[in-house]
Amino acid sequence: MDYMDDPMGIVSAAKLNLGMFHASRSSDFRVYGLGIRELMPPGKVDRPAGTRDYLFMHFHTRVVLVGDEGPSWHPADSFVLWEPGAAHLYGNTEKRWSHSWLHCDGASVESAVSSSELPLNRPIPLGDAALAETSLWSLHDEISGNRRPDRVIVENLVQIWIRRIRRAVHPVAEKAIPSRVLAAQAHLDSRFAADITLESLASFAGMSASYLSAEFRKHIGMPPMRYLLETRLTRAAYLLADVNMSISEVAREVGFRDPLYFSRQFRKRFGLSPRPYRRQLG
Repeated sequence: MDYMDDPMGIVSAAKLNLGMFHASRSSDFRVYGLGIRELMPPGKVDRPAGTRDYLFMHFHTRVVLVGDEGPSWHPADSFVLWEPGAAHLYGNTEKRWSHSWLHCDGASVESAVSSSELPLNRPIPLGDAALAETSLWSLHDEISGNRRPDRVIVENLVQIWIRRIRRAVHPVAEKAIPSRVLAAQAHLDSRFAADITLESLASFAGMSASYLSAEFRKHIGMPPMRYLLETRLTRAAYLLADVNMSISEVAREVGFRDPLYFSRQFRKRFGLSPRPYRRQLG
């Protein structure tokens, strides 16, 4: 069966004998398959049209890959991030080779990849297999270790991996986050349920609203009010596991005064309204 035939399944490397797992359905985020140190026979993979999703691949052995100047040999611990539709050519026709990989797509993946400024469709010398193995094992454990894997955790693990790769590729490009931006972030983390506006947050940080927005997006990866919304919704998803709290109580606890607005935003973020989301938690 082709992995794209089961878009909600998680398939892991055959050598690990990990079987098939199913994650929550979402039009916003999908993981199609993953493999960890999959050992391959001599040969190569050649997909001129690529696949319909993003393919993250870390090579643990020396392989031939297509770079800027055509096919050539690349050392172990080379990494490639292919975007949807990009041609794939990789492998080793001389001896067995090994790789770890992840197929996924969705708006959140596209946004994370875009903001990472990682080179696409060409080899990157990472030199650290732990970046791939640690992230993929965490994904595997969440998916295989739970009867109903938490889609938010899986999605966040993918985004964290992307950010770690970015840090490895651009070590000197990472600048210290300004103290006033960190203060604004900490204020949102600790007071997310309060009535916070962009203007009040900017006043707290001692910055203009426009400058705070630009700096927050630059260093945190999203505008401050989007960060506040994400923080509230993530906390709400956690609180919904407590059946002693009503949906309205959860909404108020995380800072939403209008339950209907909360429900709309929650469904937009997680693909389900709060009540069916709670039911799926079991």
